[in-house]
Amino acid sequence: MMNLKYQFNVDLVAFHITQVCSHCCPMCYVADDNHKPRHYPINQLVKVADALVESNVKEISLLGGDPATHPNVYQLSKHASENGLKVSILSNTLEFKGRTPEEISKCIQSFESTVHHYIPEKHDSFCKSKGAFSRVTKNLKTYSDLGSTVGIVINITPSLIGSLYDLIDNLYNDLKINLKYVIIQRIIPFGRAANYSDFTLSRNHVERAFREIKRMKDELNIDIIIEDPVPLCILPDDLKEFATPCQWGITKASINASGDLSRCGADPRYRLGNILETPLLEIWNNSEILDSFRNKLYLPGRCRACVYLEKCGGGCPLSCEIKRDHGLDYLYIEYEKIDENIHGDLEFTNAKEEELSSILQIEWGNFFGYGHIFSVSSLTKWFKHNPNMFWVVRDFRKWILGYAVTAPISKNLFDIVYQGEYSSLNDFPQREVLKTNASIYYYLEVIAGIPSKTISRAGTFMIRSVGEYLLHNAKHVLTSPISDIGIRLCKYFNFKHVSDEKLEDKVYPIYHLKVDKNNIVDKLKNF
Repeated sequence: MMNLKYQFNVDLVAFHITQVCSHCCPMCYVADDNHKPRHYPINQLVKVADALVESNVKEISLLGGDPATHPNVYQLSKHASENGLKVSILSNTLEFKGRTPEEISKCIQSFESTVHHYIPEKHDSFCKSKGAFSRVTKNLKTYSDLGSTVGIVINITPSLIGSLYDLIDNLYNDLKINLKYVIIQRIIPFGRAANYSDFTLSRNHVERAFREIKRMKDELNIDIIIEDPVPLCILPDDLKEFATPCQWGITKASINASGDLSRCGADPRYRLGNILETPLLEIWNNSEILDSFRNKLYLPGRCRACVYLEKCGGGCPLSCEIKRDHGLDYLYIEYEKIDENIHGDLEFTNAKEEELSSILQIEWGNFFGYGHIFSVSSLTKWFKHNPNMFWVVRDFRKWILGYAVTAPISKNLFDIVYQGEYSSLNDFPQREVLKTNASIYYYLEVIAGIPSKTISRAGTFMIRSVGEYLLHNAKHVLTSPISDIGIRLCKYFNFKHVSDEKLEDKVYPIYHLKVDKNNIVDKLKNF
């Protein structure tokens, strides 16, 4: 067994042992309709299982295809179980040829199946296998009666919403299957699912589905496992208990019969490495792909600065990805649609001292990796020097959605910055930054929001508010944008690129705007 200490360990591995399946579900991730499906050799599977044991993996979940159809599934499960691995299986049939349920239940601890509807004909139609519902529910009850742990997997689809509770109630109360848990999944666009858009969910779909899920939990007392999360910000408060971060890439991994590793069990692109060539935990703790997923830099600033990020995780990172390993959950866009309902009326006012932490969250969330960002000490120093140059956008609950810094500077500092000697408030001589706002020369330090999209309602409101302030107070404005959005804003408002500050291998452009009221008014009106 490995004794090395690693930051990230793997508790569960989804182990794909076959492509063979008697069903033809339209959302199958691993189906390749261009090639004949096959079972993988038992010697390969045992070799991979042994490598997982060496890496201190606690549980393997046998997947396919239909893993119950593999002729050596009993041999593999027995070997894994005897070597300390907990074994669960997700099968469309739970039909094991040549072995009795009593034998199978001794080496497999948990039995799971995906059920697509409580009406048998609709389940059978979905998976294109006549009699499938009757067969699988019969086998679920058999293992349930033997005292084995039995669970159900439900894929939330628009057509199934409204029947989720009835599905579980039918299995639990009518068919007397002692379900211990229900796994909730979303359809990810791989395999056959790449050919369909019928499985796309809206915020309304999610809320309706989660209301049914909450009812399952409350009335049937069944554990709910959210396998594919949704962004917490689209859920009403009474459903936020079901917001959980994605564990694929943290404590869960996926592997195929050759030992190739993937971050997610729904992702058939095995590209992290091979555990028969490099130990699993070495790959797991040194992968650039996994590091990118875990540090969440692919999420918008609003998500990365949100106090609920650890609980939410940003939703499902594979919800609509095509080429990349992870990306923004498309349901996050629904947040933009309900922005006004969530935040109500906005206000733009001077920041309070107790709001400095919120400013720092947004700064660090938006500008990680850039130079010149505020530290705790520099932010507090400048706020103490002139608090009136710090502005925030608040919603009706006083949540900080964005901030800006409009620093009044001396004519001398204006000339120095104009020539490219400085490009950041952090570098300015403190004596050259005025303690009052009585100046016609301003340095616009930053405009940053949550989310960091100028098209968002809060971002638009803030930019218009900053523009109105400068319109009435400034004659000359300098700024040094460090993001593409900032540069685009400068060009939109007709700032002119006048110089650059060169620091080691980095160049910081300096932009200047001579305030033309007519031009600014028109630009703000149309922004």
